[in-house]
Amino acid sequence: MPELPEVEITRRNLVHWWEGRAATEVVVVDDKPLRDTDPDALVEALKQRAERIDRHGKYTVVRLEDGSTLIVHFRMTGKIVRCEEPEPKYARLSWKVDDTGWLVFKDQRRLGTVRLLAPDEFEEYEPIQKMGPDALEISGEQLRELLPERRMLKTALMDQEVIAGLGNIAAIEIMWRMQLGPRAKCGDLTDEQYDELAETIVEFLEHVIAVEQADEVVYLEESRADNPFDVYGREGEACPRCGTELARTKVGGRSSYYCPSCQPTT
Repeated sequence: MPELPEVEITRRNLVHWWEGRAATEVVVVDDKPLRDTDPDALVEALKQRAERIDRHGKYTVVRLEDGSTLIVHFRMTGKIVRCEEPEPKYARLSWKVDDTGWLVFKDQRRLGTVRLLAPDEFEEYEPIQKMGPDALEISGEQLRELLPERRMLKTALMDQEVIAGLGNIAAIEIMWRMQLGPRAKCGDLTDEQYDELAETIVEFLEHVIAVEQADEVVYLEESRADNPFDVYGREGEACPRCGTELARTKVGGRSSYYCPSCQPTT
């Protein structure tokens, strides 16, 4: 499932492939991902120049020439890749850009969304406006203000209204790096640890972006994927830090992988 690093890699790719240019051809292969968006209007919008390509949390935000905004949310299996033809397997939407080729929104499970907003609608688009600050730019001071003392740290980190962009994998890896137990509470952190947590979040995200950077990010659930993470999905393997056998538990209904030695639960 894509989290901030995978969406940021996509943004960087799109800046190189598309920013400053317009599509010359558009093919709506499957209109299921379109949300409150007329397919014909989307075709015309994509033929405008992409002025700026941004990201907030797990959302890709494309500012178009006329002031309208294209918002893409990958959810479970969505991704944007560069292809030689417009309808590869799992293609939902394709647009051709000169000197780049076909850009294709692929989504095996058809859960991702594409939404076109009019020029005056973005500032009122609630799913993004109610999100917390972006995790790639978070500070210790912001964390001290945002994290509720009585809440479990892991669930708070995954709450998009607290911090935008972190998911289950990131929360697990960050807490392992911090040597915090999977059920640690926000109020357990010292002032120094809030600063360390902010630094760890940014360092982890930048590390994953560097490791996974490619024209197509391969998600862990795909058969050809490698696991680039230290503890996620590695129950029974040796902790990279101390050698203790890694364990798995449930926190907030989600699997959490941790080291019983490095990350004491009491």
